[in-house]
Amino acid sequence: MLRRLRRRRAAVHVAVLASIVLLAGCSGLLGFSDYSVVDSTLGDSGPSTEASAETSTDGGGDEEASCNVDLTLQCYACAPATTEQFLNSCSDGQCVPFDKTRLTPFLAADGGLPALPVDGG
Repeated sequence: MLRRLRRRRAAVHVAVLASIVLLAGCSGLLGFSDYSVVDSTLGDSGPSTEASAETSTDGGGDEEASCNVDLTLQCYACAPATTEQFLNSCSDGQCVPFDKTRLTPFLAADGGLPALPVDGG
């Protein structure tokens, strides 16, 4: 019985080791190590699109100026390089304002939120 337990334990160890070797081999073959994740908030992401637009001397003119925008006021029209630029990138979608009058039937008489229901449990 002790031999059977040792054999099972050895089989589990061999299976785990084989899985690790297989995953490491696939990672090398598929090139997973070629990719990396860079957090732009750490400042280690290299030159950003904003910085390259300011220092570029190829005579782009208006195109360079459109990349250096205040993202709180307008969208980012250039290819995004940071998370903030990606989240604020321009799109072809149409803006449809929310109709707040649809909420008025659900509000209290004074325009405030109604009281929460009392929990019966």
